[in-house]
Amino acid sequence: MAFVNSVSVASRAPVFSPLKCSSFRGVQFRVASTPRPALLMNLDTIQTKIQEEIKKAEAATAQFGKSSKEAALAWDIVEELEAEASHMKAKKGTPDPLEEYCEDAPDADECRVYDN
Repeated sequence: MAFVNSVSVASRAPVFSPLKCSSFRGVQFRVASTPRPALLMNLDTIQTKIQEEIKKAEAATAQFGKSSKEAALAWDIVEELEAEASHMKAKKGTPDPLEEYCEDAPDADECRVYDN
């Protein structure tokens, strides 16, 4: 039995028919009738998720061995979560001074938005 882990990703997935079965390389997968709700992550929750996935990856490595597919999959999940955390930190950056000013003074001339 393969070690399988699930990570929810925000997407606009189509609604699948009830309990549709599909196969990939001879393995049957059962798909639910509605997509799973997206997991909304901020930097704190993603750090917690990373710690959880590291524990799972260590367990998979201990159970199946360092060079197993299950361990590789588990460590890939950790790597992807760490990359997402890095992207979140990079996006956070410093706020635009004009945006800060407009939050404080939304009626100022500089903050007006015109519809064409």
